[in-house]
Amino acid sequence: MNMARFAIISGLYTEEEGKRPEFVTYLRGAYNKPRDYSVGGAELEEFWTMISDHPFASTNLITSVRNPVYRYVLKILSTTLVGRKSGENKVNWIELFILMCRVQKREMNLATALADSFSRGRRGDIRAGLDMGPYITRIATNLGVLDKYRPEFLHEGPKTVVFGLQELQKAGIVSWQEPYCRIVF
Repeated sequence: MNMARFAIISGLYTEEEGKRPEFVTYLRGAYNKPRDYSVGGAELEEFWTMISDHPFASTNLITSVRNPVYRYVLKILSTTLVGRKSGENKVNWIELFILMCRVQKREMNLATALADSFSRGRRGDIRAGLDMGPYITRIATNLGVLDKYRPEFLHEGPKTVVFGLQELQKAGIVSWQEPYCRIVF
């Protein structure tokens, strides 16, 4: 399966969007070494200095991002597209890349980030976590798997965990003091 097809069946792109000629030229990630259709660390560093109170480093913290909406988006990305459990307050390159592309209105391919997350376990990072239920169901439906194997005979996976107050506080999205609903700036 090619990336355009994966983008469509995962539900991240419509059939029309995945078949556009420019789809194959959308940005795909951020890397130390130059790659086609990617950005380098220098671009990420420049963006980081625009949104954060701290210098770009090997460990960048969500709580050092000034804009609460950006902090919230970074936290969402860590559990929906990027899938990781370690360092709940850390921002990795792919999360920062996605945020940068959205803020700067640059076309990017979200499906490459999702595919990378799916393959993460094979690279030995057993702590990587991704709530894949919605993706797996959509992919299985589009590939006809659920036509062959009826859902009532399949085993149910783990329950989805909802963010609570403590997770939002750790992400720096809400304050640690009452009133908790106050957004941290």
